[in-house]
Amino acid sequence: MGAVLRFTGMDNVVTVTIGDIPPIRIMKTEPLQLTVETTRFNNESIVLAGNPEQNPALRAVVVSNLETHLTLSFSEEMDQAIVNGMPKGEWLDSRRYRVELADGLMGGNERVENSVSLIDFRSIRGNYTAVYDWNLGVHRVQPGVWRDVGTGEKIGWSPRDTFYETIIYSPDRNRYIGTAAIGRPDGDGDGYYYGIVLEERGQAPRFIETSVYLNILQQGSPVQWIDNDRILYADYRTIYEYSISTGERRILLERNGDEGGYHSVTYDRHAGQHHVMTHKYEETQDHKGQVVVNTYVYEELAKPAISEHLRSAVIGTSNGYMSYRMTVYPVQSGTFHTTTQGDGRPITHYESQTGRKRVLPGQVYYVDDKLVLLLENYLLQSDGQVDHKLWIWNYGGTEPIEAPLPPGSVRIAGNQPIAVRDEEYYRYDYQNNEWQRWANVIGERILTISPQTSIGMYKAAR
Repeated sequence: MGAVLRFTGMDNVVTVTIGDIPPIRIMKTEPLQLTVETTRFNNESIVLAGNPEQNPALRAVVVSNLETHLTLSFSEEMDQAIVNGMPKGEWLDSRRYRVELADGLMGGNERVENSVSLIDFRSIRGNYTAVYDWNLGVHRVQPGVWRDVGTGEKIGWSPRDTFYETIIYSPDRNRYIGTAAIGRPDGDGDGYYYGIVLEERGQAPRFIETSVYLNILQQGSPVQWIDNDRILYADYRTIYEYSISTGERRILLERNGDEGGYHSVTYDRHAGQHHVMTHKYEETQDHKGQVVVNTYVYEELAKPAISEHLRSAVIGTSNGYMSYRMTVYPVQSGTFHTTTQGDGRPITHYESQTGRKRVLPGQVYYVDDKLVLLLENYLLQSDGQVDHKLWIWNYGGTEPIEAPLPPGSVRIAGNQPIAVRDEEYYRYDYQNNEWQRWANVIGERILTISPQTSIGMYKAAR
């Protein structure tokens, strides 16, 4: 039989004597604190320390793949014994341990993730890092420059831009948000933990979120601007707003588990409205299951919705996961709203400010004042893989144009569709309605295409 001892109101140090066993000294203390430093002189990095209130929180560092070492600095004098479970490295002094990173080979990837175990580090008095600090995520990124897909011009001005996956400018373009995914949640969640960083000219970066779970993207980014001061981001339970001027985050809307989750959140700066989709799983007679989507429009999220469309879409599932997500794209001339048709395939409804309506094939991915790009799933007969069919619709045109089948997986990079196959890139040529091999206007090696679709960005190797 075991025993459980519980202590309340104890002093910082308590000695417990039980029978004839040696006295047990119990000491109340904060977990061992840790900071991480890169070791290459003048080499930028991003250190993202997880919030201990999250479960699990993440601590991660995003560095160049040229980085050879990291230095762990502890808050107490450390036991400098080397044990088998510790990462390869050496003690620099009683508080600093230099970790040797594996080689910087990337295997053709723009970024790779590894981890450093901290479980076996102990201070002289026996203290150790908190549970949420038992692993340090190390994200190694190939150095590069983000450029505009159409012009080749450099995007962003920060030396940390190489570490971001999306760069989202404020409406006045005087500041931007950089984001980097730093890990997945435990279990079967479909989102990521993100670091969210504000960049302003001549100022140090502001780490708005060092480790926040988000699973809702708008135009490929986890963050969207409401105006020049406020940003919006959300997970399936909570919609957040962050004010740059006050430095405060507040919850705009929240759901409990029985209500299902948020599916999509879009702010319409033209109309000053929020488009919110929710979803909830329901069983079907064939036991495959489906996800039912409801759509609401709010002028203020704290007040009741001004309109609602229940069961606006029904999405099939595969192994319990949604096949895709619905989206709303508001523009100055109207709103594009992706839903589903009878066979479950996505279609997009457009309604102009004057009431003109149009149904378009596929799911909308990019919209400006002249052009609409939509993607529709299709099955590659040769290998059974699902890929995309591209549709182009010009405002005022009669019918959308179906592009030839792409030579690889399609990525929407702003107003430029890109197909990727075996590290080769192809651009869609609007004038000739064909896919053409693309090397980019600068002639640099392309490392990756940004997942955001509001502007087309590619990362060129330095």
